[in-house]
Amino acid sequence: VLSASKDPVVAGETFTLNVDVGNTSAGTLTNLQMTTLLPAGVSVDAISDGGTEVNPGEVVWNNTSLAVGATLHREITVTANGVTAGELLRMRAELIHDGGSEIDNNSELTVSVSAISSPLSVVIGATPDPVAANNPLLYTITVTNNSAQTVDAINLTLRVPPEINFNALTDAAPDAVCSGNICNQNDEAVWDLGSITAGASQVITIDANVVASLNSGSLIVAPVRVTAVGLSNVINLQNITGIQ
Repeated sequence: VLSASKDPVVAGETFTLNVDVGNTSAGTLTNLQMTTLLPAGVSVDAISDGGTEVNPGEVVWNNTSLAVGATLHREITVTANGVTAGELLRMRAELIHDGGSEIDNNSELTVSVSAISSPLSVVIGATPDPVAANNPLLYTITVTNNSAQTVDAINLTLRVPPEINFNALTDAAPDAVCSGNICNQNDEAVWDLGSITAGASQVITIDANVVASLNSGSLIVAPVRVTAVGLSNVINLQNITGIQ
């Protein structure tokens, strides 16, 4: 899964790309290679865990193996120093290993470029990570108003991943709105946060239950969308949590 620490970004802004891989197969993956392809206008500042930029915009990690049920997390710090407002930055991650196809798996990501920096910042965390199947997983989502004015009509939506569920009234603070009391897979859990004053934050916590039937190496992808009056672009973020 390929995800970004910020969306949208502004020209000249630095952000992080996350590459997460899990092995849910019955055997160890050998000669694993992970490649991330970046668009023109984005330059690489740092690469985690020994990855290299083998060509401009092409970052590669070579890992000898990935055991059954194991996960990998890699990061690329980039700067959008050659982009313009309204542009869409399209990125792609590819995975190959011995005994597989020409490309065994891939993930695509699009990040939008805004003319002005968003007045809101959103941070998503999940603990523990990795988490065991049939155990609790606590999400913390913090929305902060970084501007000098109040931001109104803030709405946050979580597309509930198929690997978790939670009670909208007793497991979420503040309460969520779902299609029923239980927020199940592919439900849209919605929070109407109203207004947040300058410099203030609103924290949402979700005490989710991880379903029991998951294999080690699975990844829980939790996508969050934030809208508000005055936002030039919708904020889109994901949290990736491994099962182990």
